[in-house]
Amino acid sequence: MNRFKRTYIRFYPGLVSYAMKIVRSQAAAEDIVQEVFLKIWNDGESENIKRLDNYLLLSVKNRCIDYLRKQKYMNTISIDTIQDKIDIAGSENNDPAIDDAEVEIITKLYIEINNLPPKCREVFMLVKIQGYTYKQAATYLNISVNMVKKHITKALHHLRNKLIP
Repeated sequence: MNRFKRTYIRFYPGLVSYAMKIVRSQAAAEDIVQEVFLKIWNDGESENIKRLDNYLLLSVKNRCIDYLRKQKYMNTISIDTIQDKIDIAGSENNDPAIDDAEVEIITKLYIEINNLPPKCREVFMLVKIQGYTYKQAATYLNISVNMVKKHITKALHHLRNKLIP
């Protein structure tokens, strides 16, 4: 077994527990720790780090802080805000095309988006709502483009299952 795998097996549970205490979400904690290990794997840095345990702990702590900052921002977007924007758009344009049925569908969509796991929701909002490219989202969130793709795939799968009869 290589060093990376031994390190992963040894530290993963403790790091998830540590992250869980900070972010208070099991799914988010697991995502954060996975991202830290993924970065080490992709960069091939594990051989060059003298105190890998300290490096991992500090990296997880920093990712947790980033996560909490982003959560604070993401939580400012609410269903009521979206509903207000839909109502304003319909009244300003006097557009009969925006009817109650469409407002209901859009509201259901945003409810399901809010039900996504935190990291998945964050990626989805950046890419699909705010128009970031996968690369921009990856850079902003300090994750790989592949992780962005995984989160988008997971989000779309969840939304299809919940919204399409």
